[in-house]
Amino acid sequence: MSSQLRAASARLQAIFDHVAWRLRPAPEPEPEPTGLWSRARAALGRDPGSSRAAPRAEAPVSPELLKSLRAPTSQDLRGFAAAARENLTPPQQRPPRPTRGARLRARLLLSFLILGFGGLAYRLYQVQLVQHEDWRQRARAQHKRVHPIPPERGRVLLRDDGRLVPLAVSVRRGSLMVEGREDRDVDDYVARLKQLLPDLSGEEETEVRRRLATGRAFYFRRRELEPEEIDRINEAARSSKERLPRSHVEVEPVRTYPFGQLASQVLGLMAPDRTGGTGIEARCEAYLRGTPGEREVTIDRRRRELVGMGERIKPAIPGGDVVLSLDRTLQQVTEEELARLGEEHEPEGAAVVVVDPRTGDVLAMASWPTFDPRDPGKDFAQGQHNRAIQHGYEPGSTMKPLLVGMAWQLGLGGPDRLIDCPRRYKVPGRRKPVVDSHTVGTVPELEVLVQSSNSGAVKISSRMTNEQVRQTLAAFGLGRRTRIPLPAEIPGDTRSLDKMTRAHLAAVAQGYAVMVTPLQMALAYGALANGGTLFAPRLVVEVRDRNGKTLHKNEPRALARPLTSRVSHGALREALVQVVNGDHGTAKRARSKRYTIAGKTGTTKKIENGRYHEREVVASFAGYAPAEDPRLAFAVVAWGPSTKERRAWGGTVAAPTAGRIAERALRLWRVPASPGSEEAKKAAEAKQAGSQQARSH
Repeated sequence: MSSQLRAASARLQAIFDHVAWRLRPAPEPEPEPTGLWSRARAALGRDPGSSRAAPRAEAPVSPELLKSLRAPTSQDLRGFAAAARENLTPPQQRPPRPTRGARLRARLLLSFLILGFGGLAYRLYQVQLVQHEDWRQRARAQHKRVHPIPPERGRVLLRDDGRLVPLAVSVRRGSLMVEGREDRDVDDYVARLKQLLPDLSGEEETEVRRRLATGRAFYFRRRELEPEEIDRINEAARSSKERLPRSHVEVEPVRTYPFGQLASQVLGLMAPDRTGGTGIEARCEAYLRGTPGEREVTIDRRRRELVGMGERIKPAIPGGDVVLSLDRTLQQVTEEELARLGEEHEPEGAAVVVVDPRTGDVLAMASWPTFDPRDPGKDFAQGQHNRAIQHGYEPGSTMKPLLVGMAWQLGLGGPDRLIDCPRRYKVPGRRKPVVDSHTVGTVPELEVLVQSSNSGAVKISSRMTNEQVRQTLAAFGLGRRTRIPLPAEIPGDTRSLDKMTRAHLAAVAQGYAVMVTPLQMALAYGALANGGTLFAPRLVVEVRDRNGKTLHKNEPRALARPLTSRVSHGALREALVQVVNGDHGTAKRARSKRYTIAGKTGTTKKIENGRYHEREVVASFAGYAPAEDPRLAFAVVAWGPSTKERRAWGGTVAAPTAGRIAERALRLWRVPASPGSEEAKKAAEAKQAGSQQARSH
């Protein structure tokens, strides 16, 4: 039995091997994977490690076995095939290559991934490095609150008898903000509020009770607290053992003016945003404003401050002090006399400028009408204009000393040279003749200035060339900005000199056809006073910090020297003294009993809508004092003044104002009387009488 089983098994194995050999796959060039398939190939006579097919071999079946076997049925073959399929794994084939669309989709996906991660990396770079401070501040803002501390604005100082006094100063003013919420016990809240404000008025208490009754949150505000009140409130809040209402004090600087409206057009006003709006306040903003500080406090989730927790204070740095060249005494005198001129003659406007001829310092600058910086109100619209630098005028006869003096220096005439001054003088090319208001006749050229002869001035000036006239006016600083540190200065107008004819020169010699400012004319007469040197105006002397350390300093600066001849300078001084003190002078009303004043009057027709007005004039006077040792050079101008006389003149309107300003200022400065003056003569006579009386005793 066992031998039969072994024979049957051998036959089945032979059949299986034969079928497997017949069903083997075609040889592949690539190496085949190991496993059951490799074993089958090995059984069929192929090398599993070789890529080439072995030559086909006959099945290892003996002839005896073949004879004993019956032919396999179709059922046997199907069974053997199924068994082969179950036990044999087909060889792995190369995966199909991706299509073009698949490759495109893969690349797009990869690009999106790269862009996404790149954008994320760039955003991280921005947040961590570029915007680090911004995000840090946002994080702080969630639990911190920063209150800005406005800096104390710098002072504006001016001179007063050898010391500096404040013209404008900032003081601390506070507003108390007390938080009020719905409180069931109104009396208790009011009692606690009175601990902060012992002087709580009845009206304020009524208002607090009314607003508490509404059941809504509110703030009780007390404005204009003095520094002492601020300190007392803060101390009460810290020392009280009871729970006081939440409060804080908002401190802000308020500009005050110890001398009221003194020099208001020069000083200027503050803008609503607490910066300089006009005048020195605007031009010196960089020095005056200071550096703000801050107070950082911790807040809770309801945005309320937690007192005493994490408070950090960065103090503000106050602004610098600006020291002006203005003299308080002289500025006060100038404004008083200018107001008197305004009341007496009711001009459209007027201006006075006083400078130191030795340095160019602006000692006084005033305009009428003016305004009060403490309460500008309706006066500000007209009073804000600084006519000393913002309004021009034709200088009239005050121009004559400049041109005549230059002609003398050029050797085109002399003070003792005789000249005929006809009442009417016809200039070639000019339709109207040059007319004098009075008869002068044949006189020395010095008298041309003393008696203000138009025909004589035209004759002398016509000896110069157009270029010499142009250079003369430029050398005296006319027709260009002085660059004083004040806004809206105009340059004047000398453009007509570019196409000047001889007829046009006749107008210039009389002080027409050119526009100047009062400041320019005061500086020009300062050059006549000091011997011929034109100085730049100095309004800001220096800037200091609060400890007195100088941060910036302006030194006196000479611009030009138009007059170099001592003869011309001496003759001009003599002529200008005679204008005021001589028998034929036009400025007799500027005389002083104590000081010798030198100057020149000017009267021109007022320009209105581009045409000369028939009756109204511009009256002016320019000069210096004392003549022997000038301390002041000034210009007084009135636009459209009226007078009880038939016509207003520079000698009747502007000259008296200039004389009073000079005498009052020099007296207050205790300047000795001029030699030869009435008071000097009286003092000498009294001294002589006293010495004689002493000798008699």
